[in-house]
Amino acid sequence: MDQGKNSFFSWLANISLMTLSPLYPLCRDRKFNALGMAWPSLAERAARFGFPEVRIGFVPAMVMAVLRRSVGEKKGFELITTIDEISADEAERLGLANRVFDDQTFEREVENFVRKFEKSSRSAVGLSKRLLYQIDGLALNEALSAGADINTIARMTEDCQKGIARFLTKE
Repeated sequence: MDQGKNSFFSWLANISLMTLSPLYPLCRDRKFNALGMAWPSLAERAARFGFPEVRIGFVPAMVMAVLRRSVGEKKGFELITTIDEISADEAERLGLANRVFDDQTFEREVENFVRKFEKSSRSAVGLSKRLLYQIDGLALNEALSAGADINTIARMTEDCQKGIARFLTKE
């Protein structure tokens, strides 16, 4: 097992912050297979994505854990075995990219997109990300219970307490 890559992907999944991935320098002229690893993933319209590993007898094993969650088994299997490239627009349609921006305005659009999150509570973002991974594969009642547990934890954070106080003092 590739422990280094596994550790990195686990770290990305477990870090309590969003892991923004503006995918323009990496994808402009080559294939890039970690598109779905970061949240959010932003791509230039001209970017192309693919999984060329099978061409040389390799398996994109670490990426499959996330790819399956993003696009499902059938489409995921097709993407990793056909060696087909997909456009940035197709990546967005499939759920691999959160947004696709025009190449000429990409950097400005990324900055505007990131600004939307400036007022988000870091603790709420981290707990939300944790819950998304935690409930994967759970039955509905178990997922609801996990959500209730996270809500309890969230209510104890300084961010939530300050946010509720601000809400209650508004007229």
